[in-house]
Amino acid sequence: MPEINAMPRARYIVKLLCAALACLLCSCDRQQPQSPPAATTQASTRPSLWRTLESASPVAVVSPGDELKLRAAIEQARSSAEQARQKWFYASADDRPRWAVKWAAPLVGKPADQTEHVWVAPVHWSPFRIEGVLASTPVKDLACGKHLGDLVSFPVEEISDWIHFTTQPASAAELSSPHEGGFTLQLLSEQYGTPK
Repeated sequence: MPEINAMPRARYIVKLLCAALACLLCSCDRQQPQSPPAATTQASTRPSLWRTLESASPVAVVSPGDELKLRAAIEQARSSAEQARQKWFYASADDRPRWAVKWAAPLVGKPADQTEHVWVAPVHWSPFRIEGVLASTPVKDLACGKHLGDLVSFPVEEISDWIHFTTQPASAAELSSPHEGGFTLQLLSEQYGTPK
């Protein structure tokens, strides 16, 4: 029965994703920070807004001017998600740990439409719902009450990105590793530099 074997496999996927995507796992918080993050030296013209919090996950705080671009990247991810799901469905057991889906997870509190974008290692991915292991540490409390390593389930309409590394990344910080998807990551890296 797949349900019995899902948790050990899911823990393996979480460990592998955390190692391979440690610098890429991000949460995009719609709220502006209380104080601006310290600028870091980057090759890009704009200072990186990626910052590491106690959660040890890089966090991108998107400026208001970039929200439209981010929405376009999310729409691109959503419009290609069904094709990605079909590839994931037929992927080999060795290939599945190189897949991740970003979830626009509802947060506790008001306003009700507030979300945090967290990565999930898919275990089951149907045309309607995704079930997987939370693979990035949420910065704020999720409405579902889940934490890193917990099993989560959400409708496909809440996908905000997906990524599939076609080869094993050489290092955790290697966004340039051959991949499909990763639309929001690509945009954030272009706008703010590579996460530290």
